[in-house]
Amino acid sequence: MVEAFSGIDAELVIVGNGSQKEEIEKLALKNKTKIDFKGIVSQDDLPSVLNSSSIFVLPSFSEGNPKSLLEAMSCGLACIGSNIEGIISIIKNKENGIICGTDVESINISIKSLLVDKDLVSRISENARKSILEEFSLEKVIEKELLIYKTI
Repeated sequence: MVEAFSGIDAELVIVGNGSQKEEIEKLALKNKTKIDFKGIVSQDDLPSVLNSSSIFVLPSFSEGNPKSLLEAMSCGLACIGSNIEGIISIIKNKENGIICGTDVESINISIKSLLVDKDLVSRISENARKSILEEFSLEKVIEKELLIYKTI
């Protein structure tokens, strides 16, 4: 992510803590990437942190049910996610999000595409929120789980 943000006039916001923070800070300096570490954010404060951004990027190599992506989409953010099973089951490319590779160039191009196309951001944001309400609400998730249990 830090390398993908190189040359982009935007600030990268990272939520959470981890052992690689110092390494990430050094990489950000090297790449002239503006970065804001929020640290651990409570569930109550998370929506306001998410809503202070316009784009959410999840460049994972592996995901099951990516709750951070669902939370960002629920806030109506234009989301970018890597082309892996857990993400592509949620994001429909260029409809309710953007699917990209896990390489720096693919992530960079995806971010830039959203930064220059406000109409695309608006459409994806609206569709992201709509997707959550229609497909991933608590009621829908329970309904899907009950169907699975009935088949066992």
